Amino acid sequence: MTVAPNPAPRPAPHSAPDHAPDSTPDPTPDPAPDLAPEITGADCLMRALEAAGADLVFGMPGGAILPAYDALLDAPSIRHVLVRHEQGAGHAAVGYAQATGRVGVCMATSGPGATNLVTAIADAQVNDVPLVVITGQVPKDLVGTDAFQEVDFCGVTRPVTRHSYLVSDPAEIADRVLRAFRIAGGEHPGPVVVDITKDALQRRVRQPALPYRPAPVRPRPAPPVVPTDAACPDTPVGAVLATLARATGPDSLHVLGGELHHVWRGSGDSTLASHQWSTPGYALPAGLGARMGLPDRDVWVVTDPGCFLATGRELVTAALNQVPLKVLVLRDEGGAVADFGGMAEAMGCSALGPTDPDGLTAAVGRAHAVHDRPVLVECIVPGGTDPGSHRTWPEVVAPEAA
Repeated sequence: MTVAPNPAPRPAPHSAPDHAPDSTPDPTPDPAPDLAPEITGADCLMRALEAAGADLVFGMPGGAILPAYDALLDAPSIRHVLVRHEQGAGHAAVGYAQATGRVGVCMATSGPGATNLVTAIADAQVNDVPLVVITGQVPKDLVGTDAFQEVDFCGVTRPVTRHSYLVSDPAEIADRVLRAFRIAGGEHPGPVVVDITKDALQRRVRQPALPYRPAPVRPRPAPPVVPTDAACPDTPVGAVLATLARATGPDSLHVLGGELHHVWRGSGDSTLASHQWSTPGYALPAGLGARMGLPDRDVWVVTDPGCFLATGRELVTAALNQVPLKVLVLRDEGGAVADFGGMAEAMGCSALGPTDPDGLTAAVGRAHAVHDRPVLVECIVPGGTDPGSHRTWPEVVAPEAA
């Protein structure tokens, strides 16, 4: 069963998938198909992911997708990152794709597990991020019966994806997954959903021949941003960001939460953001995905308290995977806030601060000395953290290195 291309009208370049779903089919030059071993549909899924070059999958298991998780044990080339919440899986896959130029992959179960991905899927759509979303679905005989944890996920996501597939035949799984990668990473990149019924993952079919080769990595487009030494916006938070840009240097990647990208004055090549939506909760999991995709790159997440609290639980994911992610939380002076440092330490991370802008450069240096776990730095911003504020505050000048 295949859902037709998404008909919802969208402005270019969102008007149509890059390849019609039935055009340019993959060749299957299997000289002796009757001799091919039988494998499960879940194994077909893993073989397709391997053929597409997927190396990281962010996800969370659940009933309908459990057969795929069993098959992951026999796919050593694919690393699965167990997140704390499906929204984190979606944003992490988006950050991975933005940072690496490759197609990000996330996976979840049916019903509420799948719908928890919708915000990240829509974010990927409006920001042209290549993303393949694998979800479990109730068995074919239960589709349309309001079964436990059933939802028409292709219907839910049709307005915010390049294409959607509902697959109930195990023989079609590999083909649909490879087509999803071609569309997601095509000329007009974006998210593609592959929703697979549980019985299709469990049934056995002849192992398909998979000649597909991943498309070349696309350069990551960077928005035009003025140089670091340009005049800083006349706002407190703008001055703090200028200090951070100088203290971290051009080799660091900065993942900006909320609307902070509007006042960032570092290099455009060193920033990731949810540009069109400024999605709350994007920054931390996106930074995790970026850091895991670029393990040799120093990554700083810069966010405000609200955006941090939306997905801050993914610090646990970073800690368990020993990802040395750096997180800077900017908060108002005197504001009623949570104990961010205590939260970070409770989740297995190091915490520095709170500090003020004058101490930020020194705090950055201390954070860079930690290599085996995430580090959270809390900075109190006199005058407020609203990027649109016009209250004046002198620009902080970073002290000379000792």
